[in-house]
Amino acid sequence: MRKICILSPVHKFTDIRVYRKEFSSLLSEFPYTSFFLVGQASSSPENEVLLDRVKKLELKYKSRFQRFLLQPYILYRILRFNADIYHLHNPDTIFIAMVLKLLRKKVIYDTHEDFSRKVLVRGWVPQALRRPLSFLVSSLELFLHNVCDGFIVTQKSQEKKFCSSTLIDNAPLVATQKVASRALDDNSKIIKLIFIGGISEDRGLGNMLKLTEKMNRRHPTKLTLIGPVINGLSVSDLQRELVGNRAVSYLGVLEQERAFDILKQSHLGLILFNDVADYADICPNKIFEYLSCGVPFVASDFDVWKSYFDDRELGVFFDVNKELDSLAQSLIELFTNRDKYNAFKQDSLDFVRNTYNWHSSEEHKLFALYQRVMEK
Repeated sequence: MRKICILSPVHKFTDIRVYRKEFSSLLSEFPYTSFFLVGQASSSPENEVLLDRVKKLELKYKSRFQRFLLQPYILYRILRFNADIYHLHNPDTIFIAMVLKLLRKKVIYDTHEDFSRKVLVRGWVPQALRRPLSFLVSSLELFLHNVCDGFIVTQKSQEKKFCSSTLIDNAPLVATQKVASRALDDNSKIIKLIFIGGISEDRGLGNMLKLTEKMNRRHPTKLTLIGPVINGLSVSDLQRELVGNRAVSYLGVLEQERAFDILKQSHLGLILFNDVADYADICPNKIFEYLSCGVPFVASDFDVWKSYFDDRELGVFFDVNKELDSLAQSLIELFTNRDKYNAFKQDSLDFVRNTYNWHSSEEHKLFALYQRVMEK
């Protein structure tokens, strides 16, 4: 029986890209293959492995340093499995990938994001070390690109640097998103905004708070924030910023199903990132999550983001550096024009179901890559 090892120390077994997309697709495509999954421990019942041909190693650590110290043990366990293909995720696995190639193993490296640019806004990295670390990661990933059997990127801009890589976008899942059940003739008089994801200034916290304030001056508006506080912002910092602001609620980190239940009861999903790091070049997965739940989006006016939609009206793109007053008024007009708003909602669902989703748009690229690596 063929063996595949999927190593992603940073991600829990509920991670959408690593497990619900890539692993689930591989499990279905290769029925006579055994899998060994290595990831961060989680209390979610979805962690339970139902098939005999799937084994997993749950990593328990309390810090990045502890995670780094686990690398020799991780290497020992995955070598014992003796996989035909090792699929490694994120820069955490760079040195393990190098050892595996020295041992002549077949390795697929999955970047997830342009970490060499993303590290420039990472709050946990001292300012003086960000550019040297960015250069180091960039150089090591370029080396891996030249020696690994497969190399996956998620951004079109990365293809210029990694010329023989495979671009696999973060297209949304349809089946697991449980499309919107809220009636299209919702009579709520309050506009409900939502953001789900990592919360920080560079990811648009200030833009969202300002927009909510400006909308509230004209029409009752509420903003719900769900997700971890990251990139140098602390929970106490966020709580201090929200003191006395009854229009904004921070619910912390929720299980995905609960977060999506709240999303489905919202009117507009926000993703107002600033143009820093690699944000303007990423696949806007957050937008697709909103659309798959029938929630129109309000997003930063990035060309790469707009290119996915071919002039379809599924939401609103806006330059966050410009005055937000006009955006606030536009969103209120959209909300109060229920025929137009409901058309946005239905078109959002149709786009994900029929035009752009993981199974129809990206899954086949993963299968083709695995076939090429297997045939080497």
